[in-house]
Amino acid sequence: MAPPKYRYSVSAASNPNDPAKLAAEIAKIDMSDPTSFGGVVKDPDKNPTDFPQFTASFPPDVNRDTHIVAICGLTTLEANPSKHGWFLSDFLAFYHILRNINNNQTWIHSLKLDKLVKDHGVYLHGNPYKSRKVVLDKDILAVITADSAVKHVVHSHNLVTKFQQAITKARDLAAQADASLLILVFAHGILSASGPRIVFGTDSFFRISDMKALLAQAPKVKVTMLSTSCFSGGWAISPELNMTMLAAAGELTQSRSWRFSASMKRASGSPFATWILDSIMNETVSEEQLAHASGLQMEAYSAHTAAMYKDVLNKIDQRAYQHGFSFSAQEDAWESNWAVRQGLPLADYLSSWNQLKNHGPDQTLHPGDPYNRDPNVSEGLKEEFQRLLRESQSSSEATDEATGVTALPDHNEWISSKFRKVSPIGDSMQSFRDQVLNAADFYKASCPGILFEDHAQSSLVQKMERIRWANREELQETWDELRYRCIELPSLAKKYLGMMDVAHAKGIAFEEFRSEEFRDLHLHDKRLNDILRNLFRQELFPLPPRSLGWAPFYKPQDFVAAALYYSQLSLAEIESKIALIKAEIERPLKEIHDELVQDSGISRKRSDPS
Repeated sequence: MAPPKYRYSVSAASNPNDPAKLAAEIAKIDMSDPTSFGGVVKDPDKNPTDFPQFTASFPPDVNRDTHIVAICGLTTLEANPSKHGWFLSDFLAFYHILRNINNNQTWIHSLKLDKLVKDHGVYLHGNPYKSRKVVLDKDILAVITADSAVKHVVHSHNLVTKFQQAITKARDLAAQADASLLILVFAHGILSASGPRIVFGTDSFFRISDMKALLAQAPKVKVTMLSTSCFSGGWAISPELNMTMLAAAGELTQSRSWRFSASMKRASGSPFATWILDSIMNETVSEEQLAHASGLQMEAYSAHTAAMYKDVLNKIDQRAYQHGFSFSAQEDAWESNWAVRQGLPLADYLSSWNQLKNHGPDQTLHPGDPYNRDPNVSEGLKEEFQRLLRESQSSSEATDEATGVTALPDHNEWISSKFRKVSPIGDSMQSFRDQVLNAADFYKASCPGILFEDHAQSSLVQKMERIRWANREELQETWDELRYRCIELPSLAKKYLGMMDVAHAKGIAFEEFRSEEFRDLHLHDKRLNDILRNLFRQELFPLPPRSLGWAPFYKPQDFVAAALYYSQLSLAEIESKIALIKAEIERPLKEIHDELVQDSGISRKRSDPS
């Protein structure tokens, strides 16, 4: 049997893993201090180090009366596994684990699952370098279709209403039965002037104020919310919400999927979901092993969450510190039994998971690739990968899959010679295609990030790969998105810095600025977080039109934040400068509004007979 044909990348010669940072992240974890591992203590009068450590090695089982409401907020178009279908993979992974616990469950979506299965075959969950689970195929589709707990909403714009109705019903039933409520959210998230919002369907938003209103009607119900949305950490820190929160991202960070496979260009769920599911199933094994232990044995929520975070760093994702996982405890009760506090009913999850079909690792990905997040890859595999990489480079087989292009000549010279602004109107088809190709090359050379790990860019990557065969409509769509990322947003970033009279961070041009490296370097820096929070609040950078798919691009905002971070300006001065830019942006709109009001007033006077 011939060995697999691995795909190599020039970028693989560099190593994104940082053993020193990983060791430091593990070392700072304090079992009794929730803030040391992403925990949020909302009551300023509570000392975050006052919480007890665990008193036993496993949590007790809880009653099978937990009420569950879960939602997948994607449209059918977005649920393509090569776009944002990893949210659906997470949704289905939890469905399989929890579905047989009880009948107090509602799973909401607006997807044409039959079409998705027909078009894409299977949906997977797990690290693509390892064996994964099939969470959706034609056999599973039949089971889901027959399940009364799965609620299909015909129109995606009704998702918010159905979600609120389901929470209201489950909340009331939980209150009557003195039971807990578990809410699972798998959807896009954005950060706006009013705080984090979850996006359902094409144009519906679910806000913190919406959740607050729902929970206010039954304040004594133990509520847990788990979300894989970007910026979901904002829900964890919100003083308006009194619930336990498990968030896949920080207040100011995006959530991440597993990397897109090299063969099918698909993502199979998120490391966060893998971590939570793995923890649940490991606890199940512990319960079985200690079923005859005497006395009440429990583990404080703070200690269990700390142990879980240490586990993810040691067993699942050696770069988990990038995610900004966030947690909060209802009533700040970090000392409570973790199973009760999380609302996760500990039962026989493992058997449900094991019943799912296995799907092997991506045969084009070598497990020794440094972009494999698995922390337990052997040194032998790492050395083998580097040897194969050197051989492929010597035979000119390497392409930079991390950025999507071959190694380039002098960066600035190449950009200036290849890229120019054009309009597709009036150009011949070949001329237009050449210009889109040049724009794509420029974009991939401008340090946009690790494309195969960025779900927001996944569809653009595939569009760029199809440029040579695309029709004019497809070329136009690709051009529009590249223009948004290559011209519109970078131009705004440079314009704003000019208006503020602030130099580029360390003199680095936008095209050479590496946003992810900068973020990782200043992961927990209060000054940077304050600057980013201010930029998000003022909404200086427009989101892309939904016609381009859900693909926000935050590098321009990070570029401005980095320049301000390294400037000599105080936070007060920075806030003032950002506010002035916002006022300058809004001034033309206000002038137009005033003119309309004035014209309207004149019109009314003319039509008034008195």
